[in-house]
Amino acid sequence: MARFAGEDGEDGDLRAFEASAAVGTACHAVERLRAHGSEGRGVSAGALDLLIRLAASEQGISIGVAAPA
Repeated sequence: MARFAGEDGEDGDLRAFEASAAVGTACHAVERLRAHGSEGRGVSAGALDLLIRLAASEQGISIGVAAPA
């Protein structure tokens, strides 16, 4: 832990370590979202991406933007 925390009050690699942990947590959360409420069928990554884009946009999105998802 001393290597990650640094010495003499320096941050060392602790920020990178915390960012890595946050990315891992987000990955697990997305996987839980994909599996939740789908009666065991799961939701594809593309479908989840499209749902997130639709939910985030107040104006909607065009077919051209949605098609690659």
